[in-house]
Amino acid sequence: MAAQSSQQAPEVLKNELHAGIKAHKQGDLQGAEACYKRALVALGLSSSVKNGDVPQSTQIAELLHLLGALRIQKLVGNQEKGNDDGSDSEDGEVSKLEGSHAVEELAGAVDMLRAAIKALPTDETPASRARVLSSLGVGLLHWPSEHRKAPCKASGSALAEAVGCLREATELDEGRWLAWLNLSRALAKLKVEKEKRHLEDEASKISLERVNALRRARNLRPNDAGVLHKLGMSLRAKEDVPEAIASLETFLTVIQDESQTVREKCRTKTAGARHWLAVLRGETSDTAPPEYVAGLFDSYADHFDEHLVDKLDYRTPQLLADELRKIKDVIVKELNDETGLAASGLFKRCADLGCGTGLMGPPLRELGAEWLEGIDLS
Repeated sequence: MAAQSSQQAPEVLKNELHAGIKAHKQGDLQGAEACYKRALVALGLSSSVKNGDVPQSTQIAELLHLLGALRIQKLVGNQEKGNDDGSDSEDGEVSKLEGSHAVEELAGAVDMLRAAIKALPTDETPASRARVLSSLGVGLLHWPSEHRKAPCKASGSALAEAVGCLREATELDEGRWLAWLNLSRALAKLKVEKEKRHLEDEASKISLERVNALRRARNLRPNDAGVLHKLGMSLRAKEDVPEAIASLETFLTVIQDESQTVREKCRTKTAGARHWLAVLRGETSDTAPPEYVAGLFDSYADHFDEHLVDKLDYRTPQLLADELRKIKDVIVKELNDETGLAASGLFKRCADLGCGTGLMGPPLRELGAEWLEGIDLS
């Protein structure tokens, strides 16, 4: 019955849909959501529709898509505008959800987008299907990896499904710039996961696919700073020097035409681009720009310990602790202190110069350190 009422398109439905889209474009997400909800009610549907049986209808699919995409936007921001300045990470990091309520909201939005796909008529245009798949891919891309219960329709991770949705979206509509951009982000995140599992061959193939996705995005928007920077840095890593130089040069040109606010936000990226351009051209410098070094460590901080210890097998803190333990034993032996009082006083106060993230702290505590101060330039 709901499908028939949607085909008749009552005046209230038209008005609410028009008002919702207008509010959405103006950034009034709360007003847009209220309009979309009323439009769904006019169609005889609930605004909390789940991924179950929904009638096939272009209007129902469009409303479910708009509402689901809006709710994701409220949680993670505007994916298109948020990338124009190249501010997101190169290693697949995306904005993280805070709190269980946000995760529940995301799961509800994902369910709504899946329902939108089911509601699409079989003769719907490829571009319409690509729009919904692209939004679903974004939602799944932001699903927190630490949550076991991912909203997946099949076995596998939410990230793997996100990649599948975005791949299909780009196949259905090759001109959908945002789908190519988000595919590159999903592939960057997937590459990191493969590297953690030491699947280097798979990671290499994914890296190449990401470069191709960025090229497609660049071809659609040649002056997008974010894409140009990502592409240049990715090509640099693959030692594709001429194209990397061209991308980074264009990035610097585009950034200079941006507002002061954007240029300030991109200081780290700009410094890094200039540094790597010099390296790629064979030029030498005394040191890398401070802004680039600081930005590199800032972006690396969240997974620095994991990468250093698990992937690079960094064992310096433990090796140092072993040597300190030997020294401590020698000192105790020389003191000939059978009571152990001298040993207990050793290493009580320590200073760690070049402490990094503090990996040396736990071994020093085991050695008896009660007061520890760390200093690091980064």
